[in-house]
Amino acid sequence: MKCPYCAEEVLPDAKKCKHCGEWLVKTKDSKAQQEKTVAPKSKLGQMLFLGFLFFLGITFFRSYQETIAEQQAARDKITETSQLASNSLNHAIEAIDAENAKENERDIPVHYTVATQSEKRCSVTYSNSEGGTEQHEFSESWTKEFTIKRGEVLYLAAQSLDESGIVIARIYVDGKRVRESESKGSYAIATCDYRVPKK
Repeated sequence: MKCPYCAEEVLPDAKKCKHCGEWLVKTKDSKAQQEKTVAPKSKLGQMLFLGFLFFLGITFFRSYQETIAEQQAARDKITETSQLASNSLNHAIEAIDAENAKENERDIPVHYTVATQSEKRCSVTYSNSEGGTEQHEFSESWTKEFTIKRGEVLYLAAQSLDESGIVIARIYVDGKRVRESESKGSYAIATCDYRVPKK
């Protein structure tokens, strides 16, 4: 009879091969021996597998922590940049507001002019720098300059005191002509009014 494990000749009644040491008859002892032989290999494999899983878990956890830290750093950077941009914008707005306030407080120059034909007598009525009204008579031409605050209303009226003639009234604000009125005929009247913008 041949051993089924090593193919060497063994006695027909042999329970164990004398060449390879394998049990030829299944007994309790042989089963226990096989379990002892298999168990260490099986446990070693399980331990290696568990160790590999543990290593993967640690690696993943560390990678996850690094990702979270990077995302937090990016969020902090965005927040810091947004705060700087917001502060810069606020400073720019404050500077513009201060400039506008300064401009609004500035005295605005006003210039009235009235022109008539030569030696024609004329009467002029106008609003002054204090918001009151003044009246004068003149011949040929007349001018008046003063300053006012923004939001004030200007008024200028000129009337010819002769039976014929031309009267031209103009209002200039901050160097720009904003109103003009012309009238001709007997006792002609030219009027202008203008409200200086607040901004």
